Amino acid sequence: ATTDLLVENCVMINGMGTGLTLVRCYAPVVRHCVFYNNFIRAADIIHWDLAWDPKTVATFSHNLVCDTIPQKTHNPLFRFAHLDSLCSDHNGYFTRTGPSERHMVQAYNFRGKGIGPPGRGDWTSGERLLLEDVQRLTGQEKGSFFGNPGMRVVSELVPSGRMSAEWWKTEMRRDEAS
Repeated sequence: ATTDLLVENCVMINGMGTGLTLVRCYAPVVRHCVFYNNFIRAADIIHWDLAWDPKTVATFSHNLVCDTIPQKTHNPLFRFAHLDSLCSDHNGYFTRTGPSERHMVQAYNFRGKGIGPPGRGDWTSGERLLLEDVQRLTGQEKGSFFGNPGMRVVSELVPSGRMSAEWWKTEMRRDEAS
């Protein structure tokens, strides 16, 4: 197990699965980072075999979280075993769909009780929450927002369902053949 891990000023791009996965990592802080075009989700913070404990709280602040690849936008941006482990605010979300359509968090437990369809970690179990759900349930993310940050690398994201060649060219700045 790792304690007090600081992940700062990092860019996680094209993570095969997730941009960041923390397992049995106590009190991590992730700040001033960019998550861009990760294949499944931006981050997994999981403690499957543990009951919720204040030591498992993960802090996410002042990050830019860009959407996953177009074919995976049905996956929430983050996955937590315990929603209580989220301490998050002042993040920007740049997604292919708006805040009323894009699930931000997939969680399996909240306040000591299971939430959502039962299961352990697969994409069909757990509760999928929008930003407004997280704000209402946890009081977190009050200073966070969805919007286009005007990044020089890409002015807009390719909508879901488009040909992968368009995504490679527009968002990854390369031809699929190369």
